[in-house]
Order: sequence, then structure tokens, then C-alpha cells
Amino acid sequence: MTKQIRFGIVSESVLDGPAWADHARRAEDAGVASLLIRDHFSAGAFGQQLAPFGALAAAAAVTSRLHVGTLVLSNDFRHPAIVAHEAAGLHHLSGGRFELGIGAGWYQPEYRAAGIAFDGPASGSSGSRSRSRSSPDCWPATGWITPAPGTTPTGWRLT
Repeated sequence: MTKQIRFGIVSESVLDGPAWADHARRAEDAGVASLLIRDHFSAGAFGQQLAPFGALAAAAAVTSRLHVGTLVLSNDFRHPAIVAHEAAGLHHLSGGRFELGIGAGWYQPEYRAAGIAFDGPASGSSGSRSRSRSSPDCWPATGWITPAPGTTPTGWRLT
């Protein structure tokens, strides 16, 4: 069986509306499969970044094949019900081209600047912080998120 190799790019620029739309179209025209955005709101880690959901919705609106996604959303920056709602909406509006990446968060200066407690790696993706913030009870709230057959909540998918 042959598998197709997909290539993606991570946005490293803050562009205005028309330039961002052109960037997304150029990526699609070049054969890029995915356009990803980091979830940082301070410039310290990777420079200024666009807020993920709005920028990805704009990119999806001007393309037809390009997948858009997050690399990755910090688990502590948004309540899981809000993430579920935003992800389901973007998934729906993009025709199923949204790819959601969620991580534990790591850049402590950003946490301090936002007044968010940083629990450290000991409680990372397998710790209490992740479990308490990613309660499966929040995910089905939109009605568009359902468990894939035979999976646990970590294997749930947007439908």
C-alpha cells in the first residue's frame, strides 16, 4: 500500500488581511497540504503570532484544499468547552479541513505575563492539569464532536 506524503508549513509572520489571504492561497497553489499556527500571545517564544482561530478561518475561507491547524493550542489558555466550540465551528466552516493540535504548554514567561499558573512538566499531558482541563464531558457540548467507534475520549474526532 502506498501512502501519500503531505507537507505543511508553520506561519512565522503576522500579515494584514489581504497579505494573509495571499499567503494562504500561495501555499495551496504550491501544493502545501497544511498551514499551521502556533498558539503564543507573547512575542518572546517565536515572535508575534496571529491568534489561531481567526487567522485559520480567514485562510480556510480563501482556499479549497489547504488544511488549516494549530501547532499546538496550549491546554491552559482556554477552557475545553471553548476550544471544542471554536474547533467545531472552524471544522464545519472549512469543510472538514481543520486539524486540531493540543499540548500542555511550556513557555513560562508567557504564563507569567498572562497571570496563568504554570504547573510544570510533572503535570504535563498525563498529569492532573491536563485531566482537569480536558474533561470529556466538555467535548460533546457542540453536538459536532463524537467519539470514533472503539476509542477513548483522547481518540475523539470532529464529525
